[in-house]
Amino acid sequence: SKAASRLAPQFAEKGGAGAKKRYAAVVCGSAAPRGTLKGFIVKDEATHTSHIVPEGTAGAKSASLDYTHVCNKNSLALLDVDLHTGRHHQIRCQLAALGMSIKGDLKYGAKRSNSDGSISLHARRIEFFQDCFLLGFVRAVAKLRPKFHALAHLSTPSSCSSLIATLLLISALV
Repeated sequence: SKAASRLAPQFAEKGGAGAKKRYAAVVCGSAAPRGTLKGFIVKDEATHTSHIVPEGTAGAKSASLDYTHVCNKNSLALLDVDLHTGRHHQIRCQLAALGMSIKGDLKYGAKRSNSDGSISLHARRIEFFQDCFLLGFVRAVAKLRPKFHALAHLSTPSSCSSLIATLLLISALV
């Protein structure tokens, strides 16, 4: 469609010029306060998974994301993820390669599934420029799934409570 053909290049652009995507992820393990993950990923069509590979590997594509550790409790951590490229299973693959599989993600190393079969990864915001109908810059915020409301109880640090409160407020307004 015409709209898709106009939006697709924004998702392919690098360096912040294109669409922006933000995620909330609950991971198993501990995380550094902040991190930038850069590397190369190849998709395995047979297993429907992706793998970190050395640069120059046939079919590999560059992948980049930033994350911020928000809070943790026991063996779980809440991360705010800023995705720069949108590769197949990129967040799942890159975090798992660091020993931080997403809660419930059996495909990438979680020990147990979530009770509803989902994984604890939430696409919470997308931003892009839309020039049809003179809309300009568009920001869409997804309402939090009910299981993410429980994240407010992960720990007591105000950073976690503030992020969850902000996410809940934004979700209520959209």
